[in-house]
Amino acid sequence: MNITRIQAHQIETPRVNGIISGHVILFLHVDDGPIGLGEASDSIARDLDSVVSQYNKLLVGRDATRISEINEFLRTHDFKSTVSDNHLVSAIDLALYDLNGKALGVPAYRLMGGKFRDRIYCCYPTWGNQASVDYEATAGYLQRLVDHGHHLFRYYVSGEADFDNHFLTDMFSRFDVQPRAAVRSDGAVAVHRITGERAHSRRGFVSHCTRRPGTGSGAR
Repeated sequence: MNITRIQAHQIETPRVNGIISGHVILFLHVDDGPIGLGEASDSIARDLDSVVSQYNKLLVGRDATRISEINEFLRTHDFKSTVSDNHLVSAIDLALYDLNGKALGVPAYRLMGGKFRDRIYCCYPTWGNQASVDYEATAGYLQRLVDHGHHLFRYYVSGEADFDNHFLTDMFSRFDVQPRAAVRSDGAVAVHRITGERAHSRRGFVSHCTRRPGTGSGAR
């Protein structure tokens, strides 16, 4: 199966908080086989035509079954795009696994060492900088998720330790959970991980601290 053409479409959808979530969706065509679908998530390609042109120049004529070889080859290329090179390479990787799985009549995980689990526990994101702008809207977002049966959330810290501690403590109280551990990052931003047992479900907030200039390495 040789690659004949690659198409891409930019998808932009609003999240519940109003932030636009961008995704580049790929269609990888071969001369004799199904179409492979790939995605560069959380990506907005302002230069999509250029990306597609580079994809086609680099990959048309290559054997689509040689997934690792193509991955290593693309990792040496600089796309000079608004989307990171890693995202663009991963999108092709996903499309190739999807294509080969379809061609062989097996799930893609069979090509990656086999199934590891039957289900994945979802961890929904919450942003401290959003909470600092509209506190109750963010709390309402969490309540909506809890009402839908979700119990695990991650919190991207705002960088203001006092506010983050206040928000997390308030959410702990509202949702009737207690922290089991609390640590601080090098930047003195509180990082909490909490779990609570309630009606046989696990509720928790995991704060997520990214590195800030001058604070050393962050903590997760």
